[in-house]
Amino acid sequence: MAQGKKQQQKNWSQLLILLGLVLVLGLISRATWNLYRKNQTAQNNLRSSAERAESLKERQVILQDKITKLKTARGIEEEIRNNFSVAKEGEQVINIVEKKPEATATVTPVTKPWWQIW
Repeated sequence: MAQGKKQQQKNWSQLLILLGLVLVLGLISRATWNLYRKNQTAQNNLRSSAERAESLKERQVILQDKITKLKTARGIEEEIRNNFSVAKEGEQVINIVEKKPEATATVTPVTKPWWQIW
């Protein structure tokens, strides 16, 4: 009987050790999963930041071209003419408006059933 008690105590201690190891493994796996999610978020943020930086560089090139263009008298005149409806002396402003095609309406006669006539 003494050996049975020792065996039972040994089984309980092994079970407690096993439960402790499972708990530690669970905590480690949860921490690893959280780190993985944070890494994925950081990678997505890095990708979107790189795309945004690229679009800002493209915009910078366009704006630099506009600035260079606006440093000349012809560029200033072109911008004024594009943004405002103005003309120099002796010139006339012509606004061209495209005519919208007229919709052809077809009239279909409405027929009522005989019981709705009265």
